Amino acid sequence: MWWDGQECVYDWNDADEPHDRLVIIGNGFDLECGLPTSYADFLKFVSALEDMREGIHDDLLRSLLAGAHRKQINNSTSIKSLDDYFELIQVRSANNVLKTVFFDFIDAVFDREGVCKSIIEVVKSGYDQYCETNNAEMSTATLRAYLYSTFYARLFNNCWYKHFVTANIGSGWVDIENEIASIIWSIEDTMIHAGPRQKTLDDTVVCTSLGTMSSLIKGLFELEKGLHPALTPQTEENCTVLNHFLRSNGVTYRKLRAKLLDDLNVFVAAYENYLRDYVEHMTATRTPTINKIIESLRSVTSLENSHVISFNYTSTLERMLAKEGIDVDVCYVNGRIGTAQDKNATCKLVLGMDEHLDDADISSMTDFAMFRKYNQRIYKRTDSSYAKWLRAYEGEQVSHEVILMGHSLTASDHGLLRRVFSLPGTRAAIYYKDDDSFGGLLANLTAMMGKDYLIERTLADKHTLEFVDQREL
Repeated sequence: MWWDGQECVYDWNDADEPHDRLVIIGNGFDLECGLPTSYADFLKFVSALEDMREGIHDDLLRSLLAGAHRKQINNSTSIKSLDDYFELIQVRSANNVLKTVFFDFIDAVFDREGVCKSIIEVVKSGYDQYCETNNAEMSTATLRAYLYSTFYARLFNNCWYKHFVTANIGSGWVDIENEIASIIWSIEDTMIHAGPRQKTLDDTVVCTSLGTMSSLIKGLFELEKGLHPALTPQTEENCTVLNHFLRSNGVTYRKLRAKLLDDLNVFVAAYENYLRDYVEHMTATRTPTINKIIESLRSVTSLENSHVISFNYTSTLERMLAKEGIDVDVCYVNGRIGTAQDKNATCKLVLGMDEHLDDADISSMTDFAMFRKYNQRIYKRTDSSYAKWLRAYEGEQVSHEVILMGHSLTASDHGLLRRVFSLPGTRAAIYYKDDDSFGGLLANLTAMMGKDYLIERTLADKHTLEFVDQREL
């Protein structure tokens, strides 16, 4: 592709010189395909399941169930939970009534939580598929297992899930990464600066009035039960009370790390189940932007030196390319979801933060290294074939055409992306969905490569960097 003057001229069959093509995609690619893969989609789904578990205590849902099926559940002392109600329906009713109750309940709860309509249809189709395969209606036990896998159920008391739900953050995975970072940074900052000496893992956790982790720790170790409801970490006096409780309960940094890491692993494993059980069963939409990405790879004379780097956990683009007969290597740098047979295996997906410590502190502060993306990638042995590709690119005297779509160029991935944008002879097209994302991309690219790089690449007679508005494709 070439850029002529101020106008971006796309010629994906450019043969003026040898070139390869590197496509980089983030979660924005799946969202462009209409797939509910954002953190907000997932949290709405889990929140709906939590509502369903407690739904028998919800006046609106009790009215729905009692009115729709003429069961006066308010007068039944035996009904203490939703399972009790489903059991009553099964025992006293004809066939298929449980299905009617379940579907009505799904519609009411999931719609109230704003769950994607496609997710609702997959949940229902799974129920129908089970009944058809087994030639019988689900039992309440089977229905419970269908709705609440081990990981979903464990999320209801998961500290990260509870924090993400209540935090005032955006809808992207980068927002979750920022929340993880804010908590871990606060802990590390406290360990480095609090007290007469640097803290170790076996020291008692200390909270300061300016710390952002106080509320998380109180909920994590259920300290609210012994604290006055009005207690907040905003004053030194209140922090003294909280720290007394931390000492009394033996809350060390080691215990804190173990709990935070275990809950994060459970959260990511539950998200993997969500993608595998629901999203992977959906049909991805082919928008003009998606078609442009696919055609960019189709038009390359030889795919031998062209590749895809995916920051996604799904194989959406790879499956689309396979249907088109396009065989290209894809590197999943953050891992990819396992198959149904891998459902109970250890989750290999990466969700973490970038590095903020300087070299001196990094060497002495390794206790929370497992929350860093680079460390997780090594520990979980995710695909690193991108490194081999980039080394080959760096030694070739050819033009490197880079297409980036659906990634926000956030700091946690700067190490890899900086190598890409530093390749010799690079010509790059960066797609954006709206004005806000355009501004964010400009800011993040400037932080990563510097303002001189940005100015030089965009103001040259023939642009080597172009931002492409997806709305105009």
